[in-house]
Amino acid sequence: MRVLIISKFPPIQGGVSTKMYWNTKELSKFVSIDILTNSFDVENQYRENITFLDDNLTHNKKIRLYSTNKFNLPAFIPNYNPIDIKMINKGISLCETNKYDLIIGDYLLPYGFVANYLSNKYKIPYIVGHAGSDLTRLLHSNHYNLVLSKILTEANGIITFKGGKRLFKNLNNKKIFESEYSVPINYFKKYKLLKFNLDNYFNLKSPIYLHVGKLTKFKGIIELINAFSKINFNYTLVLLGNGKHKKLIEKHALRKKVNIIFMDFVPPWLMPSIINKCDYFLSVEHNFGVSIHAPTSFKEAMALKKVCILGNQLKNLPNSDCCLLVDTSDIRNYIDVLNKSNSISKQEYNKLAKISYEYIIQNDSFENNINNLVKFMKGIINDYRKI
Repeated sequence: MRVLIISKFPPIQGGVSTKMYWNTKELSKFVSIDILTNSFDVENQYRENITFLDDNLTHNKKIRLYSTNKFNLPAFIPNYNPIDIKMINKGISLCETNKYDLIIGDYLLPYGFVANYLSNKYKIPYIVGHAGSDLTRLLHSNHYNLVLSKILTEANGIITFKGGKRLFKNLNNKKIFESEYSVPINYFKKYKLLKFNLDNYFNLKSPIYLHVGKLTKFKGIIELINAFSKINFNYTLVLLGNGKHKKLIEKHALRKKVNIIFMDFVPPWLMPSIINKCDYFLSVEHNFGVSIHAPTSFKEAMALKKVCILGNQLKNLPNSDCCLLVDTSDIRNYIDVLNKSNSISKQEYNKLAKISYEYIIQNDSFENNINNLVKFMKGIINDYRKI
């Protein structure tokens, strides 16, 4: 089976890109994959520091990576970067030279749109995946609603999150696969040994608290800094990321005199080694604005036996007995939780970390999820061939 996947991919940072990186690594055991992305064409401030030639990008010979770019682009008036057209153009080239059994577009725009076009042109079945923002912000916008409805209606299958089938009850008899990001624990055990020693970069004071993600006001970072400014023990807060509010956050941290380190984004294969160097992992979104947004990076920390401090506004909270839960709107509670994290004994920490790890083991199965995805893909192909 040869599959064309159109999606975010490193060096674009984020949950979708990370998920696609690890999923294709495992999927390539079963299928040959061509990845069409715009990773080297967009989101400069959210880009990981890697090049197209990095050997870790494509893992093995069964994965080939193609990306649009900005080089030698004709001038447009007004100024315009036609990413959708460039992706369609590259997709046409790939479909003319390869025989694909299936196309997957993961994210409705632009990837699902490109998948829909190529499917109709070359009579290849396609599956579309989505994010929370696709359905909450874009699907109901009169700028996009007709196109997005067409993409979903004409898709041969839909990949959604766990419990997401209810969102598509109006699409009668549509084949839907519920997939939740599962941590590739076996890969993480290997990749956590990659060399990335934080001590080589900074003189860090323990405990070390790590926050990973885009630096915006909607990730709860301002509230996080306010809380750290009120505690009296030694610590280091590491913010790994970049974003449009970075300068504002830097100024706020300086004004609050918080012991903070800023790091640029790193690719997925370096995250296990960085998480492994820290004591606590923070996921503390506050008033994020997307009702069904469910970040999953904290699962990676739990899989590496790290204790997580999680905000009570997360939509996918694990059991409270396997993490430290904080009310992100209550600074007094925030301070209490941070003080608790500093006073916890090594024995208590290890017990909580073990519970976290066992929670991931019991509730996540990366290999099973991929195996079921492969069955779903084969079913879509077989059904299409019967038509």
